[in-house]
Amino acid sequence: MFAVLLDLLLRPFTKTHSILKDIGSGSFGTVLLTRNKLDNKLYVAKFIKRRKVKDLVPDCTAGGDIPLEIYLLSRLNHPNIVTSVGCYKLPQHWVLTMNYLEHYVDLKTFIKLHSRLSESVSRNILIQTYDALVYCLSVGVDHRDVKHQNILVHQSNLQIKLIDFGLSSICDSKTVYTSVQGTELFLPPEAVVQRRYTPLEATSWSLGCLLYCMVCGRAPFSSKRDVVFSEPILPDFLSPFCINLLTQSLNKVRHLRIRFENIRWHTWMNLDRYRNFLESSCVGTNKQTYSQTNKQTYSQTNCSFTPMSSNGVYSQSPSRRLSGYSYSPSSTVNPSYCEQWFNGQQFLPGNS
Repeated sequence: MFAVLLDLLLRPFTKTHSILKDIGSGSFGTVLLTRNKLDNKLYVAKFIKRRKVKDLVPDCTAGGDIPLEIYLLSRLNHPNIVTSVGCYKLPQHWVLTMNYLEHYVDLKTFIKLHSRLSESVSRNILIQTYDALVYCLSVGVDHRDVKHQNILVHQSNLQIKLIDFGLSSICDSKTVYTSVQGTELFLPPEAVVQRRYTPLEATSWSLGCLLYCMVCGRAPFSSKRDVVFSEPILPDFLSPFCINLLTQSLNKVRHLRIRFENIRWHTWMNLDRYRNFLESSCVGTNKQTYSQTNKQTYSQTNCSFTPMSSNGVYSQSPSRRLSGYSYSPSSTVNPSYCEQWFNGQQFLPGNS
């Protein structure tokens, strides 16, 4: 009897998909691995309880209102953001189907497999995450739950995918949140104490927590009290530039915290590009000898070849808005998605 009832509840979905196994669950619902009966490909299906959905937005292609998460994922288009395939409306659930990402694991598991990540690997992952968040904010979307569980990492090429937009919201440059959303240990002190915070300042803090998790192998804070009153322990094995970025992004005074726009231009975020520039500039010099003699100096000095201000951002950043640029791991600085923050007005539900 129960099997018959379950089949009736899931019938619109089970007509096209075979359910293979449960791969995750939470207060929102369940995530299942499925196989499409038409193309025989694997997909991930996120079952969202309809009674848990608070934000519905009109969508002409769906012929009615759909959850904000499904609406956003159907329109976000970035190589570091998971892509949706379709959605189903069931009696008790919304079902969001996404491509199955083979050889990917969540960043939390990836960190545990390696105890902690090197600064070079951490930088690669943080830059990709930052680039995805720049894109989201440029079209007026705030993820609001940036943490290592919501980032998938390819185990060989280290490409990342930002997932789980269940707590995301529409925002603009004047948005101030008065309700707390997200994981408490990744939220800034002003969100925990005052219940009042802004998207960019909160994202800067979350990126600092994410960086700490990668390079230290553990979370910077273990409780809400620690978030407000304790300073994270910075191990001696971290480089000076990494410590500088962590100190600025985890500053409890929000006005003194590094601006989200400046994170991309921080010296630590560009060390690989500096190294490539120096090695390519050593004309007539034995590169192996150069690397051996300068490796230790490069990692422990203030890198005199790069003018750095007191906040760790190299000298070009004050004259450039980050929103006009975007980083690609395979190229240099490229034109970004738009010239100003929150300029994607045609993307928003109210204007669709």
